[in-house]
Amino acid sequence: SRDATGVGGGLRVGTWVHPRWTIEAGVEVASRTTAEFTGPIIAIFPPPPIANLRSSTSFVNVSTMVGFHSPAGRRVRLGYLAGFSFVRATHTTGFPNFPLPDFRLDDRLGFDAAIAYFSSFTISRTALSLPPTTVTSRQNSGALTLGFEGAIDLTSKVAVVPEIRASTFSTA
Repeated sequence: SRDATGVGGGLRVGTWVHPRWTIEAGVEVASRTTAEFTGPIIAIFPPPPIANLRSSTSFVNVSTMVGFHSPAGRRVRLGYLAGFSFVRATHTTGFPNFPLPDFRLDDRLGFDAAIAYFSSFTISRTALSLPPTTVTSRQNSGALTLGFEGAIDLTSKVAVVPEIRASTFSTA
């Protein structure tokens, strides 16, 4: 799972095309979120090392939106937004280095070859190990984006506009 919550920010530019309709384009960037996982404990002999994995994800979102707004003249004006976004997800997973078990047989042979064969099976941990590896994948997808805002007029020219937006997309 790569579930995590992060903050982000964006820049949007828009204009009124009608007293109730707006269009806008924007870019949003989310902070990189990181999650750590401890691998499963496997009951075998010799026990493998427990894998501690680190995964991080970041998103960049480019959107175009169309908005419908309630009539002007009221102190609070509601707006409804819908549009399409292009989402670029970057997933990075770091795999640590850990030693591998070394299974080998001794080269002894003699009169008691059968006994030597079975008694010479050794299991040891040697310097053989996997190097640390980082895997990065980038995925592009499209998203349906919906939004809701409420413009609260402070003066005839200044308003505070809290809003909420949600995008739904799928990554492979």
